[in-house]
Amino acid sequence: ANDDANNDANNDANNDDDAGAGGPRMNDAAAGRGPRILVSYFFGDDTIPLGGSCVRALRALGCEVEPFDCRIEHPLQRRLFVPAGRLLRAVGLRGADPSRWFGLDNEAVRQRALRAAVERFDPDLLLVMRGNHYRREFLAELKARHGLRTAAWWLYGPEAHDQLVPELDWYDQYFSIYQRPVPGHRVIHLPALALDPGLYRSDAARTPYAADIAFVGRHSPRRDQVLTRLTDLPLSIWGPGWRRLKGGWRPALWRRVAGSGAWGDALLAIYRHSKIVLNVSVWDPGRESGLNLRIFDVPACGGFLLTDHSDELAEYFTPGTEIETWRDVDELRDKLRFYLANEAARERIAAAGHARAHTLPTYVDRMRELLDQVELPGWRPPQWQAGGMIWERR
Repeated sequence: ANDDANNDANNDANNDDDAGAGGPRMNDAAAGRGPRILVSYFFGDDTIPLGGSCVRALRALGCEVEPFDCRIEHPLQRRLFVPAGRLLRAVGLRGADPSRWFGLDNEAVRQRALRAAVERFDPDLLLVMRGNHYRREFLAELKARHGLRTAAWWLYGPEAHDQLVPELDWYDQYFSIYQRPVPGHRVIHLPALALDPGLYRSDAARTPYAADIAFVGRHSPRRDQVLTRLTDLPLSIWGPGWRRLKGGWRPALWRRVAGSGAWGDALLAIYRHSKIVLNVSVWDPGRESGLNLRIFDVPACGGFLLTDHSDELAEYFTPGTEIETWRDVDELRDKLRFYLANEAARERIAAAGHARAHTLPTYVDRMRELLDQVELPGWRPPQWQAGGMIWERR
């Protein structure tokens, strides 16, 4: 999972260009600049908008920010090394990775590129949004050589908790989108749910619909179990992994696959113009903490959201009034049929959800929460005033 771009149904429609490094560091405070933050995550028009939203929010809070796209790879990776590795494994050489023989594997290329970005930008803070990972010794080298602070923000769900735990000692601060105590460690809860008003446009009526029932998201075992039982309904699926043969011959499910992913305006159109946008989390939100980004994105677009139940939803929306929920597949099937047949009820909930979404926390709020928890060398804790953040050197 570490080297896969999380194609979980969002796009960065407003990706920013890289920020310049600015003037000498000793003049930052005099020039009114805040700390420099290098953000490692996914950036581009073919990935989720979260990275771009956070970069814009940090800049709005007075920070100098440079985004680093951690999906970087060698130009020969997909053209040569991936097919060569498949061929070697097919003849019995399990685990063969020719790119590692030449030091050109994704991890090595990523770490060399990040080292160069640190040397060029000279950040006060390296924020790793997880995202792809870095080795412990590599992070220790950056800290020792450049005197920077490091923070990680775990953005996967609780199903990957075993990957989170070993990393907790690698960073100065560690944030997570879900709540689960880890004995002997401090993990700060920071939801990724937030509003980026620049992403959502309400310039079109909600007809024609993109689909009767739209699901956008990567394949996972839990999602497979649910959607397999919905193939008799007018369901359309966008996302990677849904045509794999590992689950056997399943033409009924495959016929429902509309595309391998959706980004940018296409994604927003699906959310806005479909009669029902279905959310099925990778993990069971009725048992585990954490909510995915669709919980805000769909209502913010003006779409009708039908999502799996979680007690956390009540912190943001009123189920049955601003969004709808389901607890098991039988209830899901009943509600899908009901709302397909009842446009007025569907439109009323979508309108209420849209109004509510635009009153919820923004990414400026989330990044302010993060900065409140991070101690930056040479900087006093930021002072919050009506006009924004005031940064001062120690």
